[in-house]
Amino acid sequence: MRHLISTIALALAAATLPAAPAGAVPAPAECATRWTVTGGKVAIRRPASNATSATATSPVVRYLHRGDRITSCWQTHNRNGSNSYRKCGKAGQNWLIIRGPRGGQIPLTCVRR
Repeated sequence: MRHLISTIALALAAATLPAAPAGAVPAPAECATRWTVTGGKVAIRRPASNATSATATSPVVRYLHRGDRITSCWQTHNRNGSNSYRKCGKAGQNWLIIRGPRGGQIPLTCVRR
């Protein structure tokens, strides 16, 4: 008897749930790319309001230290010679974008996956 009641309750609950629309697309997955900071003390820099990427002289928002783990799926790819830098023992032009209220950009040469 108890089995019959629970089966009926389950059937009624399933019948009252709204059906998903025919063309429903699942929500996109969150960014899962994890990076580890390899430099000793690395500055997160905020680019100018009219620039797409930071420079070595952009204002510092905060610092990350060696071994810190961050999540980011976005990078800026600069091919302009004026945005080149030499950080963490390597020369580069690309920056990793860190989102959030205290986000900014970090040199790509100072992180690894």
